[in-house]
Amino acid sequence: MNKLYLQNLSGTIKILAIRYCIISSRCAMVKKNSILITLTTFLFLFLFIIGCSVQDLNNNDPNIKSTQNSPYETKELSFTGTPEPSAIIETEKISIWIEKEIQNHSYLNILKFPDSNVIDEKEEANFWIETQSIEQEDSKIILEEIYILSVPFINQTKNVIFEDLEKIWSDTTQNHDTVLWIQPEAIDELGTIFNSNPGNQVFSSVERPESCEIINCWRLMNFSHSDPEWRIITIDDQSPLTANFDVSKYRLAYRIYLNLNTNYDNQIEFPLLIEPKRNYDQSLLTSVLMTGTTALVRNTAYRIEQFGVEFPIRNLRELIDTMDIIHVSNEVPFYSQCPPAVPVRKEMRFCSDPGYIETLKIMGVDVVELTGNHLLDWGPEAFFETLSLYEENGIKTYGGGRTHEDAEKPLVIEHNGNKIAFLGCNLPGPENNWASNDRPGSLPCDLDELQNTIMELSQQGINPIFTFQHNEFNTFRATQIMQEDFWKMAKAGAVIVSGSQAHFPQGIDFVNSSFIHYGLGNFLFDQMYTYWGMATIDVHYFYNNQYINTFQYPIINENFGQPRLMNEEEAELLFEKIYGNSFYYQAENP
Repeated sequence: MNKLYLQNLSGTIKILAIRYCIISSRCAMVKKNSILITLTTFLFLFLFIIGCSVQDLNNNDPNIKSTQNSPYETKELSFTGTPEPSAIIETEKISIWIEKEIQNHSYLNILKFPDSNVIDEKEEANFWIETQSIEQEDSKIILEEIYILSVPFINQTKNVIFEDLEKIWSDTTQNHDTVLWIQPEAIDELGTIFNSNPGNQVFSSVERPESCEIINCWRLMNFSHSDPEWRIITIDDQSPLTANFDVSKYRLAYRIYLNLNTNYDNQIEFPLLIEPKRNYDQSLLTSVLMTGTTALVRNTAYRIEQFGVEFPIRNLRELIDTMDIIHVSNEVPFYSQCPPAVPVRKEMRFCSDPGYIETLKIMGVDVVELTGNHLLDWGPEAFFETLSLYEENGIKTYGGGRTHEDAEKPLVIEHNGNKIAFLGCNLPGPENNWASNDRPGSLPCDLDELQNTIMELSQQGINPIFTFQHNEFNTFRATQIMQEDFWKMAKAGAVIVSGSQAHFPQGIDFVNSSFIHYGLGNFLFDQMYTYWGMATIDVHYFYNNQYINTFQYPIINENFGQPRLMNEEEAELLFEKIYGNSFYYQAENP
């Protein structure tokens, strides 16, 4: 018998056997029905043998050309006589009922079920497509759209209870203490989430409503539309940005389910026909923690000698341990010839004991910025030792190096599909701190060249984070020259522009959705008096290779180099100063 026909026959039998299992919903009972399948197999063998016997006779005819070596073999074959009748198998189609309110949903318009009929009677359908779930084992999410609640960046609201948000959504009074801004295409899905129509405090528009300019304005939006200028806040202490996010407990989500009708007489096995569609996947999320000035010297070094290397970051471990990429700008070298920290050394020629690298390791530091202006305080030898120490401990560096060529190389890190590049420079010097062809140090600022590098990285699909060691000013307000330099980097394509030079917290800005912080303030340093002891830790979030949001954690220094998170009163005081000296770009470019 022709080998091709045997292959086709074998494939046909397999397909029919599998189809029999699916259509009759007895896949779990294949073993019990093996006799029936065997009989069916012999029946088809018999039919095909009869048909093929005719072919074998014809193969003896010399007038028939062989197509053994042709890739189009089946097209050359011919038959004589009356063809045998083929078997026709009647199949029962799957019946589906769809909830009326979602029948025109865009997702369902592209959804395809094989061998199915949509019917009007719910109880007569095998499956129900609806926005309510039933028992977990009989219900499957086929569409999940995560929504977020966000506030203007300066708004200090951190968490909202879902029931309170629900009341604002459905409120029909004219009391507009808080308004909700939504996009028009989201109104139906949000109505399903809240199980009610929107009230008078909901404004549906593409453009920002005028009401948002004069009263408290919140924004409800699809997670895929996240806007860095609108800070995402938690719902019932759950946020898609946090490491402990449990999507199953998150109530601000629109879901469509495929439910099995367990009361249907002829149940069929729950199908795995549909790959769920979701707008959120935690494996595509990356958090980057950025800090200000670190210098493990003077009183901070003295405290480390007293209380151990964990002392500086003891109060922040819970926050730090949840972050993916951790950045520190360490401005001083680790040097084995560094004088003892006890008694306290108050000189401005800085260095740290190499053992203090353990503080950074306990913190889980991934990236150290080398733009600081004290790195060459003890000469090239100390800096070379510092670079080797970082390398030995698997800590990446940027913004400085053994040569100018090393210093100007961007540090590119890929995490969860997010490509992020760190690069930075030192503007004020001193000149003997700058790297050259034959001298180590920090990268001097050539802003034109750096802008070109940023643009090249952006064109390659890499998100640039640029950090400045700019001129130091102990004011909340950034100087005009600072503003211009930071804006240049943002306009070139840096999604984050951060000032590492500041010992004093400074204002922020947004330029084309790029986040600018002119100065974060001290992180691990011994300055404690007034605002020198206050700072922020900035956490930037990337999703699916896009920068999407930032959250600022206010900290206050205690014990000469041991920061802690601020309480609400302390945070309000700090942010009033920071945000009161912010948004210069928007003011000049309304």
